[in-house]
Amino acid sequence: MTAQPRDPAVDTMGTQDALALTLTEQVTERLLTTVPTAARCGVEDVLLTAFALAVSDWRRRSGLGAGTAVLVDVERHGRQIPEGVDLDISRTVGWFTSLAPVRLDLGPVSWGRVFTDSAALHKALARVKETLREMPDEGIGFGLLRHLNPRTREELAGFDPPQFGFNYLGRAAVAGDADTDDWSMSADGDVLRELGGDPDMLRHRTRCRSTSSSRTPRTARGWSPTGRGRDACWTPATYADWPTAGSVRSPRSPSTRASSGPPTSPRRTCH
Repeated sequence: MTAQPRDPAVDTMGTQDALALTLTEQVTERLLTTVPTAARCGVEDVLLTAFALAVSDWRRRSGLGAGTAVLVDVERHGRQIPEGVDLDISRTVGWFTSLAPVRLDLGPVSWGRVFTDSAALHKALARVKETLREMPDEGIGFGLLRHLNPRTREELAGFDPPQFGFNYLGRAAVAGDADTDDWSMSADGDVLRELGGDPDMLRHRTRCRSTSSSRTPRTARGWSPTGRGRDACWTPATYADWPTAGSVRSPRSPSTRASSGPPTSPRRTCH
């Protein structure tokens, strides 16, 4: 994204901007059901593929290189139990949170076809899916290796951390969808900005969080560019390409048409 190192005095939670984007029901339905079913993958695979395509395309058009590999920190709930581990978490609630870097290499991309041709998109999706499957225990042990293991923490500390962060929060009740709003997420995407932290702590130049309503098929996506990264990631083509990439029909579902319209207008706020 940029060769400049992160400046703790500028790149903070307190100075970041946020962009909330809500997709149409038609696009969301494909993202959550049609495409994952046809490609035999999960929703996270589809979203990460679209994210990597949007970032790679922006870099290409901005003259930052033709490479199609994107290094991203993937955040998950951390409640997955590694195979062979006897662990009972049934009496716990909430997120434990795991974070692991993943290099998503899309391979050769035909930019003239990938956003309109399902076969070209499927190749990129297959590569991302296989990469994510190769992560041991979905990356839940990376934190131990990075911070607690005396043999590996120094070696891992020598690598630059990813400038991108990604988190799919899954499906949840949204205000107005359920009978009670006591524990519902904000309907206008505020939750994607409110799930922040210490205003002086910020790990990524751009964070992307996505959630979907459990009842009405709509998806809210949050971009949080910060400091010197905001101008780059708020070009309209960057965020518009993401839902486009995720909504192209799969080759195994020929009856599904491509996206018929753009997402709803994004809303930008400054913190």
